[in-house]
Amino acid sequence: MGVTPLIWIITIAVTVAFFIWEFYAHVRKPHEPTIAESAKWSVFYIALALLFGVGIGMVSGWQFGGEYFAGYSSSSCSS
Repeated sequence: MGVTPLIWIITIAVTVAFFIWEFYAHVRKPHEPTIAESAKWSVFYIALALLFGVGIGMVSGWQFGGEYFAGYSSSSCSS
């Protein structure tokens, strides 16, 4: 599977944007997070990962989307 440079740029830009957003919106204000706050952030990031996997499936094919969810790539299997 060939990934275009544009897809890499978008992926890296979104990742960096999330790091910056997380720092300025959350980490910068020191506080003890509640269980509810921790649960909300966990749901947000899990949903984001699920959407990313669905996006891979829709754009590149469901075999690659399935491999994303399974956590491996068939091209890295040596058997």
